[in-house]
Amino acid sequence: MGTKLERISERVAQNPKMVFTSLYHWIDEELLEAMSSRNEREKSDRRGQSNER
Repeated sequence: MGTKLERISERVAQNPKMVFTSLYHWIDEELLEAMSSRNEREKSDRRGQSNER
């Protein structure tokens, strides 16, 4: 997951005016699964924090 997003981030950092007409070719099943897992972990972390207060 990280390498694709890192490449996009690097390109934007090098040229902030760059416009992506399509990001579709960067997205695949592996990236979607990784982002879904990350979102679930973050939701779980937030629930845990709110329960501790």
